[in-house]
Amino acid sequence: KHLQFVSGASYTAYWLANFIFDFVSYLVTVAIAFIIFAIFNQEWVVGSANAGLGTFVLFLLYGLSGIGFAYLVSFLFDVHSTAQTVIMMVNFLIGFLLVLLMYFLRNIDSTKAAADGIVFILRIVPPFALGDGLFAMVMANALSVIEGEKSSFALDVAGWNMLYMGILSVVFLAATMFIDHPSRQKRR
Repeated sequence: KHLQFVSGASYTAYWLANFIFDFVSYLVTVAIAFIIFAIFNQEWVVGSANAGLGTFVLFLLYGLSGIGFAYLVSFLFDVHSTAQTVIMMVNFLIGFLLVLLMYFLRNIDSTKAAADGIVFILRIVPPFALGDGLFAMVMANALSVIEGEKSSFALDVAGWNMLYMGILSVVFLAATMFIDHPSRQKRR
């Protein structure tokens, strides 16, 4: 980073170039994932245009918000490898284990209201929003036999998660650029 600034790269160009590179790299991973979903005929992902588009938008928004989130969290660490390891662990714990926990709590009458409130707070973290959105889409696909197909973009399916990640994509990147702005760095 320092070398790029010394070479004359602007602060904004530095962050946008990093973001674009990271996002394009992420899109390659998403493309491979969708190829695998298609090969194994995963109905909840590629079974209909609704499911395919919903899953693609969810993954796209996760990439946008997750990259900004990772940039923001990385400021908490001095060692880059430690930041990467911790972010991967947080992604797993929040994106998988907390999603399962919230699913169980939402299905117990005595904890349903509290779990619904906690879910709205946890959606601030992109891995949770992705996991919750995918889980909701799987459940909507399973229930489509009884209730008919619901739009993946419906708020009670993955819509809230998409909305959160769309807004947080901008918020996280703006917060990253604010925290790392050269005028703020000189004060430290």
